[in-house]
Parts: sequence; structure tokens; C-alpha cells
Amino acid sequence: MDLLISANTVVQTQADQQPASGTPGWATDGNAAEGILATDFPAWHYNMMMSELLAFVKAAGITADNTDWSQTLKAAQTLFAPAQRGVAPYNAALSTLIGGYPKFAIVVDSAGAFWVSTADANTTVPGADGAKWQSLFNGYATQVQVGASIGALAGRFQSGGTKVYYTGSSDTRAFTNYHTAPVAGTYIVWAGVNVGAPPGATQPAMAALDVYYNGAPGAVVADSTPLSMSHCITIPAAAGANTIGITYTPSSTSGTWYAIGLSLFYLFIPAT
Repeated sequence: MDLLISANTVVQTQADQQPASGTPGWATDGNAAEGILATDFPAWHYNMMMSELLAFVKAAGITADNTDWSQTLKAAQTLFAPAQRGVAPYNAALSTLIGGYPKFAIVVDSAGAFWVSTADANTTVPGADGAKWQSLFNGYATQVQVGASIGALAGRFQSGGTKVYYTGSSDTRAFTNYHTAPVAGTYIVWAGVNVGAPPGATQPAMAALDVYYNGAPGAVVADSTPLSMSHCITIPAAAGANTIGITYTPSSTSGTWYAIGLSLFYLFIPAT
């Protein structure tokens, strides 16, 4: 598309302009029976429409060509490419035409990296030194970084435990688990006793199940019952060598005490 090539055309500065006043209306071929005259088509209206279309074509970086009657369509395909793609490739020519990308505009470069503009009227090139673009995923860990972090952290999660069976006795039963924590953290501890009594039977008297940390005189947790019992607790863990102990203490030496299974397990979770 292009302007007229014809006799009696003028340069733009001499082109007819729209009237300063009047009521806009629609065109008609007229109706003689009703006395309606046909609409005159002034040159200024043609000039207005062509100016609009040429501005659209030029904004897409297309040079007007009167042998190509599809330039308006081509301009639309260029200017609305982002809507078709979701995120359009960075285009230096388009950046110049629109006076630079606006702030928060998102583009993708030839390597497939996504960038977001950090300034209005941004004519810099994504990835270049001093460019006003940053990675769309700035502040987010990459898959490699996440994998490395998980791998490093997973290596610091540690667990252990012991289960011991004892014959029936009124003696105190006890043992200790030893662990060296690489850093400060938390122990999740499960401690339990299973009483090997026949169905419906219990130990002849109460028995205490206690858990101790690092040999402290007071139990972290304690309970007494003639039945099977268990504890699940958390214990703040200091970095370095630690001990977690368990005791099962019958409260009486009389009666028939049944065999028991004493269990103590821990999971160490690092603080960082």
C-alpha cells in the first residue's frame, strides 16, 4: 500500500485538513425520492485514513509499497506477534520503533533465556553488560542448584536406632544410642516397649519407660504403666557427640515379669 500516484496530488504540508467544526456523520449515496443528497467525499477524509494506515504499517518496520496490497495484514502479524507467542523474541528493530520496551515487558532471547525489562523506554539488549534487563527467574534457584542443595542437605539427615529383647525379669533394662551431629539440629526420637504378656495379661506392677539425652539426670520424657507403651518426642540437638538413652524400670520385684522388647530410634534433622 502507498499514497496516490496521480495528477494533482500535493505534498503533506499542502494536504487538506479536517474542518475545525461540524457534526461527524455517516456517508450516503443519497435518495432523490426523499430529497437526500449524496455525501461529498472531501480529500481530507482520504488523507486521514491513509495517514492512519501508513502509521500502522511503518510502526511494524515495513516500507510502504504500492505493489503489495497486504501490508496492513503483515503489519498486524508483526505487531501482534507477542499475543500469538505468549512471549515474543527480543526484536531490536521493534524496540527502536516503539521507543524501547516498557518496564516489566518479557522477551526471550535466541538461546531460549527469558528476560524482564527493569525500565521503561528500554532499548538495551538483554544479556549485554549494563543492560536494563534481568532474568525472569532472578532470585529463583536453578534445577542444578536445587539438586545440589537437596543433595547436600540429604547427606546431613541421619538416623539410627536399636531394638533389644529381654527375658522376663524385674531388673532395670537400659541401653544408649550414640550419634555425632555434624551441626546443631533436632532429634525426632521414638522409644517404646512391647510387653510379651499373654492376651489379657499385664506386668504384675507398674514399670517406668524413660528417655534421657546426653546423660542428664532428669528424663526428657517418662511414663509408667504395666502395659506396652511408647514415646515420640523431639529433642534439640547440639553439634558434636550426643547420646540418647532409654530405661525400663519395674516398680516391684514380686510377681511374674514377662519378656519385653525395648526400642529406641532417632532421626537427626540439621538446622541448616
